[in-house]
Amino acid sequence: MLLSFIIPVYNAEKYIERCVESVYHQGLNINDFEVLVVNDGSTDNTSVLLNRMKVSYSNLSVINKSNGGQGSARNLGVEVASGDYIMFIDADDYLIDNQIKDCLQKTIDNNLEVCCMRIKRLLPSGEPAKVNAPHFSEVEVYTGSWLLLHGYFPASVCAHFFKKEFLLRSGIRFLTDIMHEDVDFQLKLFAHIKRFMFCHVYVYTYYYNPESTDRLMDINKQKRSILSDLQICKNLVDFSLNESLSDKLKSFYIKKSNSQLIGLCLHLANNRDLSYEFKRQFMCRAYQMHLFPIKGTCFSWKTYILKFIINIFAYIYDRFYK
Repeated sequence: MLLSFIIPVYNAEKYIERCVESVYHQGLNINDFEVLVVNDGSTDNTSVLLNRMKVSYSNLSVINKSNGGQGSARNLGVEVASGDYIMFIDADDYLIDNQIKDCLQKTIDNNLEVCCMRIKRLLPSGEPAKVNAPHFSEVEVYTGSWLLLHGYFPASVCAHFFKKEFLLRSGIRFLTDIMHEDVDFQLKLFAHIKRFMFCHVYVYTYYYNPESTDRLMDINKQKRSILSDLQICKNLVDFSLNESLSDKLKSFYIKKSNSQLIGLCLHLANNRDLSYEFKRQFMCRAYQMHLFPIKGTCFSWKTYILKFIINIFAYIYDRFYK
């Protein structure tokens, strides 16, 4: 089998039919792909809709599990997938009709580990969001490390083909206890990629769903988002200790961690909605993770200056307020 579509879903009764049906509008032979919907403990009518769709689509499988988050649902999908390649789709998004076939053939012909396609982003109004697409050649075969060192920032795992054998061999998995697990996953996976290409075709529609778990940013989710990003900072520092990485790549992960940590500190300093107690919790956790004082290199002289200032405040906090 060529391709497995993995769709993690939690309480997406408004969108799941549109998402699943878009897969069947790609002109693919039904014997060449499977659709794996991982139902992550939905409590609405998602299960009813999925069971109804299973009657219509013989290659649609529904895997029911207790709620564990999007990362755990994706990991389970990878484990059971039968396809040579994997494509992740979020349940509130959908594929653009008849767009992925040529990109899939390009992926196969070039024996790629990862192929990146383009995403069209829609606002809740239906208007397209303005996004600057990365300007890399679609005829070159890149390594992931080269892309990281030349300014490419991987984030979402959607609109990619991943070779399953490569994913398993890399040992990289989605974390299950944080938000923004895509970022953690992609940044670490790119260190392993030897054959990567871009396909400059818009294949995927990213819908700004105001009810999405990633976008319901009440105060508790804001806190969880910040602490998740702090954990990613720690993960990148730990990952930089991998002896198989080049010195340049190790330096990149330190710079990326420092840049994100500095950004979090500035966000906390300017956010009046977050309590002093939470900011204190953030500082304590950063110290426990050995992220303070901020050490190592930065991407620019501006972040060097900010690092120096933040380290002074961190020292004062540690000395007098901890």
